[in-house]
Amino acid sequence: MGSTSFLLNSTLGAVLAGVLVSATLFGVTVVQAYVYYTRFPDDRLALKYLVTLLCICEFGHCVCISHAIYEALIQRYGTLSAITFIPLSWSLAVGLSGVIEPAVQVFAHKFFSCLVLNRQAFFAYRLFVVTRLFTLSVIFWTLSILRCALTFTAMAESIKSPSSPLLMENFKWLIQTLLVAGTVNDLALAVTFVCHLRNVRLRIVRTDPRPPLLNRIMAWTIQSGILAAVIDLAMLIAFFVRSDTYIWQFFFSFSARIYSISFLASLNGRTIPRQNGLELHVRGEIHLGNADTTHSVPLGIISLAKPEKGTQDWRCHLEEGTTVEKENID
Repeated sequence: MGSTSFLLNSTLGAVLAGVLVSATLFGVTVVQAYVYYTRFPDDRLALKYLVTLLCICEFGHCVCISHAIYEALIQRYGTLSAITFIPLSWSLAVGLSGVIEPAVQVFAHKFFSCLVLNRQAFFAYRLFVVTRLFTLSVIFWTLSILRCALTFTAMAESIKSPSSPLLMENFKWLIQTLLVAGTVNDLALAVTFVCHLRNVRLRIVRTDPRPPLLNRIMAWTIQSGILAAVIDLAMLIAFFVRSDTYIWQFFFSFSARIYSISFLASLNGRTIPRQNGLELHVRGEIHLGNADTTHSVPLGIISLAKPEKGTQDWRCHLEEGTTVEKENID
């Protein structure tokens, strides 16, 4: 009896708990999307279409995993196939997790255009905008493409496989590679962002010991990157430690939701409160630098770089014509 109880808790119980968490986070995603549409009605259509497609895929993912757990607990109740059978809806959820952040043309940046394949590719593009490290960004894009391809491969093999144990026997390496690629990409992206912003902060802290804007951007980076990386790392550890159970699928059930919330939070975070009571409502692009060294930065991701010699002002030019200056920076 005790063995049976542990088997159910570590298989169907883990998946059920993950589905409940995922459904709760889906509600958070809907609220984030509502806030985005009401707060930024002037955003470009491509970005609005991306958010719409994101919400549709999120809804489909939530429906698929809910149907899968219903089929296992209700339709196959009391049978061994409830644990070993892979519902088609679960396989489709695997595929949707790879296209939650679909392949669309997101940005037509004045200096650089890229095809964003998923949420990680979006943050890799943001990394390029902030740091101008093209080679490093290409590495992250490659990892994103690899993860996307592995996800679709895993979906196809799970559809063809008659049971979960047989899938694990033949394609355990595929799942391991998929989880490792995702974890490494998330961790490396977050660490790179934080290190770059920390270096910028050290350069301006001499005149402003508590730079609120930089602190806020670093907080966004940590929240959007580290949380997803922690979930991926927990899923990876659970898989390597107990791959014979579904504990790792507990994290998989809502990992895509974490990605979506991070993406939408990055969009909604473009309203930046300032210490003097003013707010910067960034609805389009921010142009940084002086007249000769201007960089166009989408989505309110601000790259602080010292202007050319002979200029002591840091300027942030918004599309609406507002100018914010920070003077006397050595």
